[in-house]
Amino acid sequence: EMFFMEIINHVYEGIDLFDQNGVDRIFEFILLTVNPSFKGKGIARKLVELSEQKGIEEGCQLGKVEASNVITQYIWKQLGYQPFTVFQFQEYNKEKGKDVFDLAAAAPTTGWHCMSKRLDGKS
Repeated sequence: EMFFMEIINHVYEGIDLFDQNGVDRIFEFILLTVNPSFKGKGIARKLVELSEQKGIEEGCQLGKVEASNVITQYIWKQLGYQPFTVFQFQEYNKEKGKDVFDLAAAAPTTGWHCMSKRLDGKS
């Protein structure tokens, strides 16, 4: 648990999404998953659209997600989310002087993308 918190603190060091985006409410997506047998039917897109609408109804101006693999990074990008920071596994390994992340096992994913999208129509 401490390891995970250390990573989160490292990723978000110096980042204030509220201030940087001029917002006071952020809708954070925690998990998006669809049964693989239903892949390609637009279910993920619909789940995100419904969630974004709920966020908008609750006054959220920004959507935020952390995409930990190339598949989810691609999906979120297709849905209009853009990285605001990327945590590179190899750089963290170098910083720590040891293999904290197994790069071969993570391949082809090279980093953890923190992504956001305006929900209020502003840019």
